[in-house]
Amino acid sequence: MNYYLSKINFFAIILLGLVLPISTAATNGLTFLIFLIWLFNGNLRLVILKQQPVALWSMSLFFLMIIGFLYTSSSWKESINIFFKYQELFLLPLFMIAFSQLKNKKYAWFALLVSIVITLIVSYFYFLGVPISGKATSNAPAFKNYITQSIMMVFAAYILILFAFLNQKYRYPALFLAILALFDTLFLSFGRTGYILFFILMLLLLWQLFKIRGLISGVVLAIIVAIGLYHFSPTLQTRLIAGFNDIEKYEQGHPENTSLGMRLEYYKYSWELFQKSPLFGKGTGSFEKEYTKIAPRLTSNPHNEYLLIGTQWGLIGIILFVGMLLSLWKMAKFLPLFEGYVAQGLALTMASICLVNSALLDFTEAHLFAWLVGLLCSQRSQ
Repeated sequence: MNYYLSKINFFAIILLGLVLPISTAATNGLTFLIFLIWLFNGNLRLVILKQQPVALWSMSLFFLMIIGFLYTSSSWKESINIFFKYQELFLLPLFMIAFSQLKNKKYAWFALLVSIVITLIVSYFYFLGVPISGKATSNAPAFKNYITQSIMMVFAAYILILFAFLNQKYRYPALFLAILALFDTLFLSFGRTGYILFFILMLLLLWQLFKIRGLISGVVLAIIVAIGLYHFSPTLQTRLIAGFNDIEKYEQGHPENTSLGMRLEYYKYSWELFQKSPLFGKGTGSFEKEYTKIAPRLTSNPHNEYLLIGTQWGLIGIILFVGMLLSLWKMAKFLPLFEGYVAQGLALTMASICLVNSALLDFTEAHLFAWLVGLLCSQRSQ
């Protein structure tokens, strides 16, 4: 890579970490710029697919989606639309290549930290009733929807707490930011996904730092914290009660107009759809058309990535997706301690949130996942 392309690549991949949680348009622009640099580089460096199992799994799933065009029951227009929503599978190795040109990755971590701080500042302005962009409610998310923000804040808190324990010099500033991020999720946000992810990542963190003793203590601590949060967080309490009411209405045969009730209905009919073609699925972009044939209410998203992949590309697609996450988890033993732990946290985060959201389909979650994998798993070019 020549000098000027190298400089542009450096600023583009770093700035991407800054804008990802904030601006979709800026994310698209910087991603396209990184793609152009890759095209004009001359040395396409596809050897990274051999060096990085995560990239190989990602591209295998990407190519399966291309094959899915051959037998899809949907129109080409809809198939292409869905296909491009999974562009992160191609971007993941692309980001690895871009990061491999960087001598020092600390600027990327700093850019991501700045974006989290900006998000927190805006979110707390809303909490204090300061009008920004015409909305000033205590539960308003800063830049993305409340589900996305709660996921980002919990994962940011996990990274900050981990960093604090492994780096005494910055322990207190990191813990302070982590507390702000967790308070934003557990006391201000409506995102139930964030509540669940909080307990999952905190248990992982205790296991990583203190092994089996930490995990056992963590389970006890999680029960105590859950009881405390239920009594002292009105927002969390309200959302949990609403969730129980949604489930009760679903069991009574009235899932409509309830968040969890509709999700349970999506899961039921998506599972039935998966069983009709379990090995290869119905093809790329086929979900909405096929779902309409068997379900009383239309949806284009079952809010479960495993079901969304399974109905379109079958068990093969699910295996490739899970293989990608497992390979990311296994990468931990080849990385420095902090990066290895974060890789495990990222793999578990994606595996968990995909049970209740189509996170690989969702723009911000998927882009952030691909960017972080590129940051963690890239190798410096020789």
